[in-house]
Amino acid sequence: MEKYVDNVDSIITRNLLYNPDIIRYNKLKAYSKTQVEGVCRKCGSDKMLINKNTGMTTCFNCGKNGYFADTILKAYNIENKDIGRHLLLTKLNIEKAEVMREDYSSILELNKDFVSYSSMEVLEVKDYLMDRGITKEIADIYRLGYYDGNFTGDKAAIGIQSSGGYDFFSGRLILPSMNGNGDVVGLTGRTLNGDEVKYINNKATTAYTKREVLYGLYQAKDFIEEQDEVIIVEGNFDAIKMYLNGFRNVVAIGGVAINDSTLITLSKYTRNIILCLDGDAAGANKTNGLELNPKLGMDIKRVYLPEGLDPEEFLDKHSSEAMSEVLYG
Repeated sequence: MEKYVDNVDSIITRNLLYNPDIIRYNKLKAYSKTQVEGVCRKCGSDKMLINKNTGMTTCFNCGKNGYFADTILKAYNIENKDIGRHLLLTKLNIEKAEVMREDYSSILELNKDFVSYSSMEVLEVKDYLMDRGITKEIADIYRLGYYDGNFTGDKAAIGIQSSGGYDFFSGRLILPSMNGNGDVVGLTGRTLNGDEVKYINNKATTAYTKREVLYGLYQAKDFIEEQDEVIIVEGNFDAIKMYLNGFRNVVAIGGVAINDSTLITLSKYTRNIILCLDGDAAGANKTNGLELNPKLGMDIKRVYLPEGLDPEEFLDKHSSEAMSEVLYG
């Protein structure tokens, strides 16, 4: 089956933006190479920007964030978003998108099978996890596993095998990334034998674009809503160690810079963010983009750990109370 890396919303959006009725209804006009300006249906201003590549919308008057497809579905009083997107795809007769939808569902199923397989092998990395203070309970919560190279599913489809057949996740600890619904959308492999490249991610698929995925979101989302606050860290093990030490509202950006996709995803759960990135120049660089963009209605606080430590290292040397002091003191 042909693979398309675009997500459903980007394909729907690019087609809707050329629809004369949609153009009139939303008073659309070009804003930049990748963005279109239109009317926000929440506040009525013409300060809503639509990103053609992601399908995401941001109103710079009232701060509302979301997806352009949802704006159209609301206009037609369609409550179920999955059904609504299917109707839009059908109405627009987008064959490419329909193929992509089938591929997306197939990849989610394959990802699920792969994680189920690797989690059964987690005892192979028991000693490694114990050395890092990771309990079996936490390993189960994050669905950690080990890949022995013998998964029989379509490895190329989920992006863990090269076109030449090289299985580059073999022999690695597996850290799955899940969306807010609990679907496995991405995979990270951590070396156990001192390879120069410590972490690798699966190749881009219809379900996975690295810059749009937040590690630990599914595990943290209820706590984020409950506390009305999210703590952003950099590494996957930073998030796990924070969770282990009682900080349950934590997600990791996995080495990419914080971007609008990150903020829009988190805005579904809270508008209060604490950035707790590594206490070095690289960690500080992960937030540089925030200086160039509006805050999208978010209240963003930065904290920096002392001694150039990352959160996992800090918690290995100091108490949870000391971390609380850094975060809230």
